[in-house]
Amino acid sequence: MTLSVGAEDAGPFTSQWFKDGVAIAGASSADFALPSVQLSHAGTYSVTTSNPFGGAASDPATLVVGQPEPSGARLLNLSTRAVSFTGDNVLIPGFVINDTTGKKLLIRVVGPTLGGFGVNGVLDDPMLTLKRTIGNTTFDIATNDNWGSNPNVADILTTNASVGAFELDAGSGDAALLTTLEPGQYSVVAQGADGGTGVAIVELYDADAGSVNARLVNISTRGFAGTGDQVMIPGFIVSAEGPRTLLVRAVGPAVGRFWNFGGVMSDPKLIVNRTEPNGGNTPILTQDNWGDISTAVQTAQVAEQIGAFPLAAGGRDAAFVITLPPGVYTVVGSSADGVGTGIVLVEVYIVD
Repeated sequence: MTLSVGAEDAGPFTSQWFKDGVAIAGASSADFALPSVQLSHAGTYSVTTSNPFGGAASDPATLVVGQPEPSGARLLNLSTRAVSFTGDNVLIPGFVINDTTGKKLLIRVVGPTLGGFGVNGVLDDPMLTLKRTIGNTTFDIATNDNWGSNPNVADILTTNASVGAFELDAGSGDAALLTTLEPGQYSVVAQGADGGTGVAIVELYDADAGSVNARLVNISTRGFAGTGDQVMIPGFIVSAEGPRTLLVRAVGPAVGRFWNFGGVMSDPKLIVNRTEPNGGNTPILTQDNWGDISTAVQTAQVAEQIGAFPLAAGGRDAAFVITLPPGVYTVVGSSADGVGTGIVLVEVYIVD
């Protein structure tokens, strides 16, 4: 949606857009655009346009946003780029496979190959450990250090191409597994094989995209989020069947409350970006404190509906419900002030 204002008089003109009577930060041009309209954007909009001699306010315009239509869209790829340290600060994405059938997944932990894309400070020799949780018990089910050592390396190469994953450097220390998993709860521990630290990306690819019986329904990544290249960036792909509603959260204070971790990020912020065909990013939604958004009640209800742990009222964790059309997206989890660091949990849940 784009709102525009025109003015006739001696310029130059400046404008300020308002939503429900409150000035919208940064909305000071003649056009105000929302690249992806959400339920939270519903409200009354107006604009004041000024020149050196005075100003004039527009009549209000009311934006009504309907509930999204349901669709069968799936998450085809889930990935997280962040720094993997040691101890409580290792990078640990978790995911859930639902329904009654198995799901074939390509799982990769990429460090050295990232260096070829201009990423600094990569994890030189990542090791991948795949774990499963049943009840209160978590146990290892597979591990890999160097991807080329897999007995099914030929299948991994074929699958890389079929799912559109970038090629791994031959002989690199990147890690990978191609495996079929039963429905359930899993996690991937990404850490240095030799105790090293650095930036890595953990990727989950749906390797049997023709099957709709089993889906990846969420990814939750716990790790250290810093600044610059060290912010945490989960990414995902919404398949072509239609729009998909998601609950997205960046949890800092609640991590310490539920898991008794020290060094958590005190005030995380979320930014959802759409990746355009030219490789650029378009910000879709930015949020700091989850209770400040107009749809906070809906966010809390959805979290309860899907079984996500509750966030404290008035807390500094970030969360919102968002509906996105098919495409490629990233979620940037960082400190609201741009300088803070700490352990953060970034979560993306499918909302049925």
